[in-house]
Amino acid sequence: MQKYLFALIIGLVCAFAQPSKAQKKMEVDLVLVLAADTSGSMDERKYALQVDGYRYALSNRRVINAMLSGPLGRVAICYFEWAGGGLQAVRAPWTLIDSPQSALGFSQNFVELSRVNKSMTSISDAIAFGTTLIENAPYTANRKVIDITGDGTNNSGPSLPEMRARALERGIVINALAILTANPIPRLEPHVNPPGGLEEYFRQNVIGGPGSFALAADSFETFGQYLARKLILEIASR
Repeated sequence: MQKYLFALIIGLVCAFAQPSKAQKKMEVDLVLVLAADTSGSMDERKYALQVDGYRYALSNRRVINAMLSGPLGRVAICYFEWAGGGLQAVRAPWTLIDSPQSALGFSQNFVELSRVNKSMTSISDAIAFGTTLIENAPYTANRKVIDITGDGTNNSGPSLPEMRARALERGIVINALAILTANPIPRLEPHVNPPGGLEEYFRQNVIGGPGSFALAADSFETFGQYLARKLILEIASR
């Protein structure tokens, strides 16, 4: 009897904890997850340049115009950092961008962030985490995108093909921006410069979905410029 009573209590708690089905998510033109690599191959200088690049891109006038150019004039964005398996941290929670002011406000999240612990590189876990964020977001859209940036290949976590397939089954598009590393130390060479190049690795193994694409930034110094270009392409895409 006690067992059944306990099960009933747990069921009632879960029922009241879940949002009412009558509560509808706000519709936006795009639900976008920004996922930034902060794994061990990225030193403090590279990390700082990457954060600066995000702040530059998200305060760029052309990017802001793209975010406000859709039929509804609003998008929803969140940002998280990732490293090895199980190491992800949301740095900027879901934010509605519906004006230049809200866009500039979101860009101010990218200042002196405390990075995720340096570790291996799990693109697969990053995709899985981004998928969960989108599924639980208070916003909905016909277009859902995970935007992966990284400087190396997947070397930990669950199966990359399986996590990518899971996201695609849910109607999520995955785009990628490869950050190229010039003259890497020998032990990192296969990781940051795989056969065929990192951009091609991302194209073959990471991106997916209708209209998905991969770009490459030739250095961390130019990362912000390439990221702005990439955001304009994926945000303004119809």
